[in-house]
Amino acid sequence: MTKIKTLDVAYEFEVLTVLLPVHNRGSLTASFVLHLSELLPDRMYLRVIILDDGCTDDTLINLRRVWPSVEVLNLDGSAFWGGAINAIMDYIRSRPLSEESVYLLANDDIRFPSKLAFLAGLCEVHRGALVCATGLLVQSLEDNSLGNIQQNLPTASQGIHYNSKTGNFEKATLSNPANVSSTYAMLATKDAWLSAEAIPITIPHYLSDYWLTYKLGLLGYKIVHPDNFVCLASAHTTRNNPTVEKKSWLKAKAYYLQSSLNKSSTSYFPAWIEFWSQKPIHPFVRYRILKLKLHKLVGSFLFGRGFAG
Repeated sequence: MTKIKTLDVAYEFEVLTVLLPVHNRGSLTASFVLHLSELLPDRMYLRVIILDDGCTDDTLINLRRVWPSVEVLNLDGSAFWGGAINAIMDYIRSRPLSEESVYLLANDDIRFPSKLAFLAGLCEVHRGALVCATGLLVQSLEDNSLGNIQQNLPTASQGIHYNSKTGNFEKATLSNPANVSSTYAMLATKDAWLSAEAIPITIPHYLSDYWLTYKLGLLGYKIVHPDNFVCLASAHTTRNNPTVEKKSWLKAKAYYLQSSLNKSSTSYFPAWIEFWSQKPIHPFVRYRILKLKLHKLVGSFLFGRGFAG
């Protein structure tokens, strides 16, 4: 009985519109689209929209070979993830699509371990919810040595709660449920995209996800992490950070300080300030937040402690 009900829910939507921001991904994007098409129920149509942020390689050539109907939105090469999300909002608002479509925002460097894992997310989509996959980090998407995926779930990334009073990200609990999420893969209805607010240009990749889901949460959209909606995530990102050889303590610390002013860095300091300001906070509390973050920044510089969110 449960299985039949699950399939009925999955077929509420006739179209899956996948939204993929890309920059020089080679054959990775094409292989992800093929992977996704193999997971869909037979009666569901896959619509592919690529947000091309200045690709100069063969990404689009490879994709058009395997999926000729792909739609391409051209960005200027400096949009990154947040700019791509803003472009998605503008696109959907300018030409609203059918209610029969559910939207999937995803990185193309993920893979779902099974059709059941994907359907677990698809079956949870309903008005008022954001369905986010739990990411399980692997070294390579071709690594088949993981065995039973269920055995790895305890070490997977779980929901995160943003505490506006302290400015910190905390592990979600039953009493402190997730109000933000990283979008390895996020399923949502058209309504969520029409309600979403633009992401500030100062926000880099990883905070764009949190900004989007937190703002939608304030509008009443609840984040759902179905137990079996899991994806394998590789070490790649939409815009890979350059690696540098750190031969000395001084060079390593200089690189760390430089990364704090690099938009694509996870320690990009202006992004944290922008994120803290998203909700009114008492000036004294905001001072304590700034003091805390500066302490962590200095501690990391001097003693090598990680820059915690």
